[in-house]
Amino acid sequence: MWSKFRSYLMSKKFIAALLILFALSLFISCGKAKNDEYGCFQTIDQALKNAQKNNQEVLVIVTMQGDDDLSQSFVSDILSTKEFKNEILPSYSVMLMDFSQSSYKKTVVNETDSKAAKKAAEEYAKIVQNNSKTASLLNVSKTPSLYLLTKENYFITEVPYTDQVKTFEDFKKNLDAQSPLVSQMKEFIAAIQKGSKQEKLAAIDNLYENTEIIYRVFLADLIDKYVEMDKDNESGLLSKYLFAQADAKASNLYMSGDLLGATKSYVDICSNPNLEADYKQQAYYMAAYIMSMSGSSDYATILDYLNLSIKANPESESVDSINQVIEYLKSMISQMEAEKQDLDSSSLDTTIGVE
Repeated sequence: MWSKFRSYLMSKKFIAALLILFALSLFISCGKAKNDEYGCFQTIDQALKNAQKNNQEVLVIVTMQGDDDLSQSFVSDILSTKEFKNEILPSYSVMLMDFSQSSYKKTVVNETDSKAAKKAAEEYAKIVQNNSKTASLLNVSKTPSLYLLTKENYFITEVPYTDQVKTFEDFKKNLDAQSPLVSQMKEFIAAIQKGSKQEKLAAIDNLYENTEIIYRVFLADLIDKYVEMDKDNESGLLSKYLFAQADAKASNLYMSGDLLGATKSYVDICSNPNLEADYKQQAYYMAAYIMSMSGSSDYATILDYLNLSIKANPESESVDSINQVIEYLKSMISQMEAEKQDLDSSSLDTTIGVE
């Protein structure tokens, strides 16, 4: 409905691999990650720590090595080259996330394995768990995919990669072409760190508006900072950032599998007197949306949130669309109840021998 709604759609092949690896890793203890065979960091925390130390951007690479031809070409023609080692690794804090079948095998622990092998599998499974969330936040939909982040973990841009990239030189050309966006982001961040409170708030808002909607979740710390600095709503934008704060929190919880917590993030801000009607309407609608996405059968609560969404701003242009959702949901509930009644009647007839 609103442009602020995040898109969680990924390719079926990629998301299936992601879910398998994530599920396996939930039962594994934590361990420390080392650089991989290509010299890349294996976790975002590692990469960010190195980026902050060396004042670098983070280059995130996502592959499914051996499971798709383009990933395999990227690994053999670019990632494995001496040029990548000599030119890219010293210039960027490079993180590689691989979600292939070979990665899956690294997480499997067999009873006959040695203690060292079991420990290695457990450590790698923890890496996969963390990387699954990172990939989800990046909205990865294909492999290979490449992204640039700042050392503060703010999203800069996706680096284009297609089957037309045949050599390291082609790859380097695409990467270097992102330099203007990198420079612009540095200017945005520098502006946040100087000037009056009003100037800093304006700088945060400028960065926020210049960040793609689906990647604003990476600005969570700046959003929190804005809300803290503007408690009295001197900017007139506090409501916008209260909703953004809930949205970022909900996104992180959603990606971690806490759908109830994600729903609660939106509901909780609705009691804030500083939240304007339009944002309150969006918050209640998003609460209903997350509940429905979770597969919840608590249709009464979903309907309550949708009705509260209308009540929050009954004159908005979105009311007609929300009413359509309500009518569709009511129709679906009635159909389900009718089917259940028919099934119950059929079962009763069978029990008493009615033909």
